[in-house]
Amino acid sequence: MFWNATELSDAGKKTFRIYTGNSENYRAVNVPFIYDSKHKEEHALIGAIFAFTVVELILAIWSAALCFIDDRQAQLSNVS
Repeated sequence: MFWNATELSDAGKKTFRIYTGNSENYRAVNVPFIYDSKHKEEHALIGAIFAFTVVELILAIWSAALCFIDDRQAQLSNVS
């Protein structure tokens, strides 16, 4: 995911910026991002992995919070 982060952000904007010119005069140009079928499949895969990672992170935090809350409750005992 780290290596594809710039491509994913460019894909969201539909353009990417390049700098062109000679050593004395540079200018920024926004170029449209052209997708082919390979890029669409790669971005879909990376997006799915990212979404799965986020969901797993949320579930892990929720599980840890439940354990923390459970540890704070008074202990039940069967003393008769």
